[in-house]
Amino acid sequence: MKTRVHYPEEIKWKVIEMKKDRYSNRTISVGLAFPSQSDSKEKATSTSSSTIMYMQSSHGDSW
Repeated sequence: MKTRVHYPEEIKWKVIEMKKDRYSNRTISVGLAFPSQSDSKEKATSTSSSTIMYMQSSHGDSW
């Protein structure tokens, strides 16, 4: 099983901005819908766009 996951640059920058705003790791992983080891990739990709839209609407477009 692979242990390293490569995320798009867009996601990496969003994580950096959230870290600057002092979000917890759990909030970031749930908010950006990072798949846990038990989740399937399909489930994570289906929720990521709606979660990102929620995060943008609740925190503004600053990040």
